Amino acid sequence: MARLIELGAGRLRLEGELNLQTVPALAREARHLFPGRQSRRAKQPAAATPLELDLSGVTQASSVAVALMLDWLVRARAAGTSLRILNWPPSMIRIARFSNLAELLDLPASGDQTLQ
Repeated sequence: MARLIELGAGRLRLEGELNLQTVPALAREARHLFPGRQSRRAKQPAAATPLELDLSGVTQASSVAVALMLDWLVRARAAGTSLRILNWPPSMIRIARFSNLAELLDLPASGDQTLQ
């Protein structure tokens, strides 16, 4: 089971296992966080509240968790805001680096396993 907890003021926390069974529901649940996905021809949306996502409560993660983070980063940008992801679990860092996604995800330097 996985939960997305809204702490207020743009602060969020993910808890639980992020896998093929839990991530689709999280993706649906989080749609309201990224309003105003616009077409390329549409005017850019007004800047929304910057978001901060804490992953310290993630107990297990697969590659689908990394895909979810990429999706949320893209959605945040399209909504005119930023998403800062904190406390990456080591398993997600390894998957992202192996997949050559570290730069896109703004992961910590190779010696630093946390992002705070």
